Order: sequence, then C-alpha cells, then structure tokens
Amino acid sequence: MGGALAVLAGTALLAPPILRRSWRKLGKYATWEANHRLDIEISPLLLASREKLLSRLTWGSLEPGKRTGVSPEVLEGYAREMLPDFDPALYFRVAMPLAGRLSRLMYRMSLDAGGVNLRALDGESVVVVMSHRSNLDYVILAHLFDGRAVLSFAAGEWASGPVLGPLIRGLGSYFVRRDSGDPTYRRALERFVRTAVEGRLTQAIFLEGGLSRDGLPRTPKIGLLDYMLRNFEADNGPDIVFVPTAAGYDRILEDRSLLDIARRGGGRPSRGWLLRATASFVLGNIRLHVRGGRYYLGRAVVEVGQPLSFREYAAARAIDLRTLDRESRIEEVSRLAGELMRRIAATTPILPVPLLSHVLLNAGQEPTRDDLEMETRDLILELQNHDARIPVTSAKDVVEEALRMLLLRKLVVRKGGVYKITPGQSEVLRYYANALVPGLKADG
Repeated sequence: MGGALAVLAGTALLAPPILRRSWRKLGKYATWEANHRLDIEISPLLLASREKLLSRLTWGSLEPGKRTGVSPEVLEGYAREMLPDFDPALYFRVAMPLAGRLSRLMYRMSLDAGGVNLRALDGESVVVVMSHRSNLDYVILAHLFDGRAVLSFAAGEWASGPVLGPLIRGLGSYFVRRDSGDPTYRRALERFVRTAVEGRLTQAIFLEGGLSRDGLPRTPKIGLLDYMLRNFEADNGPDIVFVPTAAGYDRILEDRSLLDIARRGGGRPSRGWLLRATASFVLGNIRLHVRGGRYYLGRAVVEVGQPLSFREYAAARAIDLRTLDRESRIEEVSRLAGELMRRIAATTPILPVPLLSHVLLNAGQEPTRDDLEMETRDLILELQNHDARIPVTSAKDVVEEALRMLLLRKLVVRKGGVYKITPGQSEVLRYYANALVPGLKADG
C-alpha cells in the first residue's frame, strides 16, 4: 500500500511539469506549422517574452513618466494589465477550431474575404476595422481570418478579469480602458500601440468602441487611430493598411438587452439587472432552440471591403500628421475614421430579417404574403442601385426565411392570410431594419 501511495504521489508531482512541457512543444509545432504550411507571418511582438515586452513598454514610457512624477512601478502595472501573452497552442489548437465550430453550429455562416490577400500585405502593419453588432463579432471574425492571419483584438477592460483575462491575453489580444482620462495610462497605451505598429502586429479594432444599441452605427472613437498614426513616417517603417470588415446577422443574441440599456440611457447596468437579463436570455434562447431547431438564429455573413493604405491616403491629401498641431491632427484622424466607417457601411451585408423588418415597418396595415414579396422585391432593387451587398436576392426566399424567424420569435403574427407586427415589438424590428440605413443613404 505504501509503495502504491508513493507512486501516486510521485505521479501527481511530476504530471504538471510534463503537461507544461508537452503544451510548450505543441505550441512550438503550431507556430512552425503556421509559418511554413499556412504561410502566416506571426508578429515578433507576439512571440517575444512577456518580461521583454514589459521592459520595453515601461522604460520606453519612463521619460514622459518622470515629467509627470510617475514611477516605473505604476507604468509597469499599466503595462501588465494591457499586454498580450500569446500562447500558440491555445490559439491554433483550441481557439481557432472552436471559433469555427461555434460559428457554424449557431448560424448559417457565409464568409467572404472579398479577394483581399493578407499575405500580399506581409511587411505592412495591418489593422482590421469592423462594425460592432454582437459580442460574437470576435468569434466570427477570428473564424474568417483563420489560416490567413493571427488577429490581436483591442479588448475592453470588461474582459480583463481573473477568469477571462488570461484567456484573452493567451489569444494575443490586449486590453484598453476606453474611457480612461489618466494621462499616464494613455501614455503607456500610446507606447504599446506604436510598438504594435512597428512590430507589424495584425490588430483588430472596433471603431465604434462598443455595441450598437439601436442597430445604427455609433460615432467612431479615434483614440487608437490617433496613437497609430500620429508618428507615422511615410518613408520609414511599415505602411498601415486598414481592412474594413462588416458582419450581418439575422439574429443578434443581445438585441433585447441592448435595447433595454438604450431605454435606460446607457451606463453600467446593476448586478441585479445583469442577473435577470442573463437568466431571461438563456431561458429564452433554449425555448427558441427547442422550437426552431438548429438554424433558429438564421444567417450570419461576414464580408471584407477594399483596404485603405494610409501611406497612399496621406500622399493623396498631402498631409504629414507629425507636423500638425493637435487640433488639426484630430480633425484629419476624424476624417479618416469617417472614411473607414463609410467603407464598413458599404461592406455590410443585408440579410433577410433586416430586409423584411424594413418592409413590415413601412407596409400597410394588413399586408399579405404577396404584398410582402412585392415590397421586398422593390426594396432589393433600390438597395442594389446603391451597390449594397445582399447575399439573398430572391424576394420569395427572403420573405420565407425571415417570416419563419419572426413568427418563431413572436415578433410577427399571422391571422387570416395577413401579417401584423406583434403589439410592443416594433422596437425590435426597427433595431434590425436600421441595418439598411447606411445603404439607403449611400448616395445621400
């Protein structure tokens, strides 16, 4: 008995080091495979040791810190909070396969890179800029670029806790306190973003800074853009290439919660509200899944637009941001943000539920199915005249798919061959119909 216990104790002590060594070997092999078989260029910034990055960020920001009386310890604390801690095995062997399976399990997925070849951008600093409609944007965007690039997301501080934080860092992402007014923190963040650009880290950012609460694009936040561009040298270092990307959904899981937050005027919700909203969300989706089957969420489509080279953009406008005063520089960065938002809007795919939601909100009192198909056909033609991206162009198919989902969610009712919006549900339909607004205003 004593010998058996000794063997078990020895195994328990040796197992963690053995597992750690095996995990590191798996990570090295995954890195080799990404570089040689998939031809993915992983930024040296991700492969560098965390302590090396900490030293670089802290001491690189020390002189400005001295002028404001800030100690290196404070700067190091900020650096530890924001820096990624990339784990190749976690990224390639766990997260990417899981992102693909989860995306396709939940939605009828369609991914279109639009002919954009990220490998042709090797040697440049690539920034994927995306609309922000759902927290699943992170998952489906990672799935879209799987096998093309290693994305480093600018994640909000909500994900930096003791549970999610190590996982998000292990996937190569960094954390941003979006509304921090602390000048020392902003200085450290600026230093990291500049280091990321110089290190050719492929970044993914949401210009709106948060989820849309009404289905319309939010005003872009330009802080990260400003940090990326304020020291840009056209003749020295990498170009910065922005890749506009947009997602369209037939169903956004958080739709009612976002509308509720908007009704309350925004702000951080209480813990009680979060618990109630989470319970309602989980139970509601279980019921819908039981009633609607695997595809109760409908379609999700992600498309990539035309990249924008900042080197070419700056040359066309004859600007050098380094020479401008702060007010003029912010004006130029805001103008660029507006152009990127326009490209994202032009890239946004329009799906059946948003299409039919728009038709129902603008239809007569009691439209029949034939009426809905006729109005949908006219709407599709109008959007096509604005060069909108519409994956489903048959009015009959649009109405069939969308009605199935809207009836399932009881947003619409059918009585005697006519369709009516369920009392009190117009707000939800407006949320989805607002996805068409940028496309309908494309020439306005």
